[in-house]
Amino acid sequence: MPFPLKFKELLETQSGDVEEPTVAWITYAVCAVERDACAWAGWILEAAKGASGNLPAYTEQVCPNCAKPLFRTAVSRRFEPSVDQSPELVPGRDYDTVPMDYE
Repeated sequence: MPFPLKFKELLETQSGDVEEPTVAWITYAVCAVERDACAWAGWILEAAKGASGNLPAYTEQVCPNCAKPLFRTAVSRRFEPSVDQSPELVPGRDYDTVPMDYE
């Protein structure tokens, strides 16, 4: 399936192309607000900050299973990047890749 050529720059974004977070906050949230909620529970992104301040991040409080509102619990954690940013999975070794095709 070819990708739209107009998005090539976005699709081929590399680490040096974007401001990376210096810190991120995650919060444990649950899908338990409405009577017919699905009871999903997991971590959501609260905020991402970089050297220039707040970074664009998807922080919507919507259940990934049923799209109902999530409740943010009091469990929140701050994370800072480690010096070693090596990926756990390596392309070509742990999974196959195909060349990007554009139209």
